[in-house]
Amino acid sequence: MSETTTPEQLPPERNPSSSSSAEEMDVDLDSSTKPEGGSEEADKDQSGDDKATDDGKGKAKAEEEEEEKKKKKEKKKKKKKQKKEEEAKKEIPRGPLKLGYKTFDSSVHIFDYFYNFLYSWPLNLNVNKYEHQMLLELLQKGHKDAAKKIDVGIRSFQVHNHPIWMGRCFALIRDNGSVDYFRFRKCVNRILPLPEEMLPQPGVDRHLRSKKKYARQGGGGPGTGLGSGSGM
Repeated sequence: MSETTTPEQLPPERNPSSSSSAEEMDVDLDSSTKPEGGSEEADKDQSGDDKATDDGKGKAKAEEEEEEKKKKKEKKKKKKKQKKEEEAKKEIPRGPLKLGYKTFDSSVHIFDYFYNFLYSWPLNLNVNKYEHQMLLELLQKGHKDAAKKIDVGIRSFQVHNHPIWMGRCFALIRDNGSVDYFRFRKCVNRILPLPEEMLPQPGVDRHLRSKKKYARQGGGGPGTGLGSGSGM
């Protein structure tokens, strides 16, 4: 009687069930590696989160830099405004200063007086004796060429539209009938310095000189009274 060998007693290499079990094991082992793929996805998600965080930080930093620029700009603007206000508060040259029949507290006070008179007095009309003395002393004390302007003597003062500049100015009529002009602003500034923003503008003088040159070439004629006084 022969012995019957059961599958369990066969060597592993000849036992079909053992092979099947190994294959199942292989499958189980292979399937056990699947979560690794999931881990890669998780890493990707994590990377995306990190990137989003970095983008958020970059945006926040950009906003912070922009805010800092705005603050610097505002600070610079404020500093400029403060400097302007300080310059405006600089002390105006003060008197008291007697001129003619009046005593003035400052150069601005003198300027305002003659400016208002210039634009309130009618054109081509002799000023009264009171204003005549005021203008004469302004000219004597303030004009660098006062003696040349006065020359043979002044008969009267008037307000004219300057024949070249076409703006109001003080005119003097000499005893010999000749006419000349002068700028009261320059006179005031020589007597008592004006604030910088009120100083005579050199561009006006340049313009007058060019017009004077044009007048000598035929643009002006006798009786205009330009001569040496066109520069005022």
